[in-house]
Amino acid sequence: SLHDKRCGHGRHIPYCLTQNSMSVDLGFPAKNNKRVSFGCDVDEREVITRKFLRKIHDDFHLVMIMEYFDESLVLLKRLMCWTLQDILYYKTNVRHYTSKETHIPPELRQIHREWSYVDYALYDHFNQTFWRRVNSAGNDFWGEVRNLRHVNQQMRTFCDRVTRLIPCSVSLKPLVVNDTRWSPGFTIDRDFCLLAKRNLDCYYSLQAERTAKALGLTRSTT
Repeated sequence: SLHDKRCGHGRHIPYCLTQNSMSVDLGFPAKNNKRVSFGCDVDEREVITRKFLRKIHDDFHLVMIMEYFDESLVLLKRLMCWTLQDILYYKTNVRHYTSKETHIPPELRQIHREWSYVDYALYDHFNQTFWRRVNSAGNDFWGEVRNLRHVNQQMRTFCDRVTRLIPCSVSLKPLVVNDTRWSPGFTIDRDFCLLAKRNLDCYYSLQAERTAKALGLTRSTT
């Protein structure tokens, strides 16, 4: 059995969900966790890990890094030939954890690195490739990142004001974003704000509705 009693998930889950969770989400076989954890053959662990990293590297044109979200969005925009309007975002479901400020002793960090060896290798690999990509980006990459942050803050300030207005009241004039060397200009209005501030429940409902229509499962209103 692959069940690890130390994880406390119960017998219905045969492996630990906290070990190499990012890699498992990306297709790393959970059954291989014991082959890359404490007491394993380190040479075999390296072979298994490198093979998995090569597959992910070949499968994805870009891997974004959460800690560098704005930089990641600019890289994505350039890769997809998008405009600035396509990558503006509104933060939702934000949580603050006091545990992030807890000091973790180096020895515990090392234990966790050994526990989730493939996850650490995954992050280290794509963190390195991410910064190589950033450092080789031209056309004033950091200027574009600063512009994204500036316009995004303008959008959030504008949308906060617009969505607080009482329906049918006098609306604010749209926010005009001028042309730049990186993107054409556009305007942000109330409709844009309503889309930007949708929560996950709304997206799930919309996706369910679209899927139902595609499958012909919607009820007739006549």
